[in-house]
Amino acid sequence: MTSQHPIKITIEGDAHSIRAAFTPPSPSLPASYFPHPTHSLPLDSRHLIANKRAKHHPITWGCVGVIAVSALILNVPTVGNWWDSLPGVKQWQKQVAKVMNVKQSNQSQSFSLEKESALAKWFRPVKAHDSLGNVFMVRERIYFPCLRKDKQDCTLHPVTGERHSAHRGIDAAGRIDHSGKPISVRRKPQYAPGLKGPVLVICFEEKGGAGFGAILTPQEPKGTRFRSFHLDEPCKDGTYPLNAVIGYTGSTGTSTAPHLHFEEQHYNSNTGKWENVNPTLAYAFQIVNGRLPWQ
Repeated sequence: MTSQHPIKITIEGDAHSIRAAFTPPSPSLPASYFPHPTHSLPLDSRHLIANKRAKHHPITWGCVGVIAVSALILNVPTVGNWWDSLPGVKQWQKQVAKVMNVKQSNQSQSFSLEKESALAKWFRPVKAHDSLGNVFMVRERIYFPCLRKDKQDCTLHPVTGERHSAHRGIDAAGRIDHSGKPISVRRKPQYAPGLKGPVLVICFEEKGGAGFGAILTPQEPKGTRFRSFHLDEPCKDGTYPLNAVIGYTGSTGTSTAPHLHFEEQHYNSNTGKWENVNPTLAYAFQIVNGRLPWQ
């Protein structure tokens, strides 16, 4: 059976190295007759293809050179300026910038909301059984101002048992350990609370009630001060850095066991008096831990 396009095969080399050269008989030979990949082509065919590919290079580089020289002579704008000058590009860039700004704003707003949510968790009035860390826990005796006529906002006095008593702060004692007994908080440090120092400390003694106590006025928040009762021993008046130790938990005055009695007062500019409020959880945490909850 004869082929319409015979291929001339020439054997070259010795017994150890034999190369077959496929030589097309004419330019009309179909491309399917050439072996693949290219490295299996005969030497003369590889040169033919290489020359065919390479002949475009001078033209390509010539065009690049003409464009570069023209840009220098005619002072053509840079690629960036040329891109910006295209119709619709600036509008597209503004839309992209707007989308990115909205995205960044949403992320910033989301972070701000998360931060506010975390702060709101601590900047709220203290409730019974709130945790103040690993040692202290708020007991049932929380803030009872006892201002209503029906006495529903009053508490039972722990010593006298009277219902009409006001309790203008919170009591925090030790947590319950694994044996069911409260952890002793005697001689536990108490620190100067607030958002910014220094903290002015005025110490006092009240034998029938507070025992040894301290009035703590920080630089911030303004118009706010704190009172701590039943300290183990007298403290010392002075100006203390924020979170400095000002005394130790005790059971002096009218007290049945070592605990922290903590009050928060706000200054009323209309009456010129300090008024008790339900203490803020963050400051109650700070006075027994020496730091704010998020620090």
